[in-house]
Amino acid sequence: MRNYLSSKPLAVKEIRELRQQTTEGGSTLEVIFDLKGTGLTYITAANSAIYATNTAEDVEKFAKMFSLNLDTTFVFSKNAEFNGKMPKMPFPTGSSISFREALTKHIDFTAPISKKMLTAMAPLCEAKEDREL
Repeated sequence: MRNYLSSKPLAVKEIRELRQQTTEGGSTLEVIFDLKGTGLTYITAANSAIYATNTAEDVEKFAKMFSLNLDTTFVFSKNAEFNGKMPKMPFPTGSSISFREALTKHIDFTAPISKKMLTAMAPLCEAKEDREL
């Protein structure tokens, strides 16, 4: 989470397919990012991560479906009644964020929800039956 909150958007400079034949569905891409002006450096074999964001259009559709004001702020916090093992939090806890930021950066609309994500979300649930999943 710490890395996500301090991440910086980068422009893609070039994308190349490294495999000569991709007929069996496999693909290996080389993605070159433009680091100029970011203060970032890359060393051979260093790790990087790519964090997806939802489009503004998708966030607005979601907010409309659930009657959410995107400028309303809230805090992700552990439910005091949760007694289970506390997972590492995938959400920024303890500080206020807007629905817009949460839906844009912290909730993936396009991927199937994983067991790991459900486990991480359980302590945040208000209803006891939801926490006991």
